[in-house]
This record gives sequence, structure tokens and C-alpha cells, in this order.
Amino acid sequence: GGDRVHLRDITVPFMSVLGKKDHIVPEAAAAPVLDLVGSPDKTDLRLAGGHIGLVVGRTAAKTTIPTIIEFLEKQSEPLL
Repeated sequence: GGDRVHLRDITVPFMSVLGKKDHIVPEAAAAPVLDLVGSPDKTDLRLAGGHIGLVVGRTAAKTTIPTIIEFLEKQSEPLL
């Protein structure tokens, strides 16, 4: 809509997921976002994988996806 967006205006729980071997969004480019987000509830998940490896393959199945699900469950209201 043409409105300027500021990361500091994000106040909901926030999780940053980045790959230490990511050549598409390098760790140095992705890491500062956590300090720019305004939420007091911030989680930083850094894994050894690359951009695609974070969501596909062994690292994704064993670490990335379960950690994201756990984070979302903690933020969600229980079903009645």
C-alpha cells in the first residue's frame, strides 16, 4: 500500500532462522534483523545448513521444522 514498514514495529514473538552456510542470504546479512525487530520475545535459530538445507533434508527434519513447530506451539492458544 506504499506505507513504510519498520521492523521495530513488530512486537509479536519473533523467530529468526538462518543458515551459517547460506549463500543466498548470508549469515552476516540475516543476523542483524533480530536486533532491529521491536519484539521483546525474540528467538535466534542458527544452523549449519545452507538456504535449501534448512527446509529440506536431514537438518530440516531433525532440527529446523521441529524447532519452528515448538516455537509456534508456545505462542499458540490451546485448542478447546
